[in-house]
Amino acid sequence: MGVLLDLVLDVSFAPAPNTLALLDGAAAPDPAQVGLTAVAGMIFDGAGRLLLTDVVARGFDLPGGHVEPGERALATLRREVHEETGLRLPAGTRPRLAAAAVLSIAGPRPAGYRYPYPLSQMWIYLAHLDGPGPPVAPPAGSECRAARWVDPAAVRSLTGPRMWQAAQVRPGPA
Repeated sequence: MGVLLDLVLDVSFAPAPNTLALLDGAAAPDPAQVGLTAVAGMIFDGAGRLLLTDVVARGFDLPGGHVEPGERALATLRREVHEETGLRLPAGTRPRLAAAAVLSIAGPRPAGYRYPYPLSQMWIYLAHLDGPGPPVAPPAGSECRAARWVDPAAVRSLTGPRMWQAAQVRPGPA
């Protein structure tokens, strides 16, 4: 059975009233029941550093983004990591589902709201690379200014508080 890792009321990026619940990966709802809108990756290198990207709209965060129509979640993860950091996850990398952020909107559906309603979710994957992380830099045209490998002790100073930090994932083999 899954575990509730964090709960936030009325997040600013969604219509209020709403609730955002972070569940461990074992509790992730079936995407056929709760629409999957986005994925993100907690990617650690062999030195235990976390890959972060500096997104123009929100600062340092995990690489990730929206699932395109017909795209599978892991394909989205691989595409978004490359688009935001320049890194192509090695073929043998096997990300596992670490957490699901489930958004529930309690009020009426706002006009023009483009996401699944009243429930939607974002999946957060965990992956470990062998050896030190390769050099990373967002490709031309990316929504990101920079990407870098960050020691876990320095993550919060770059990102500020982020819900995914409640997943309490540590570097090391998956």
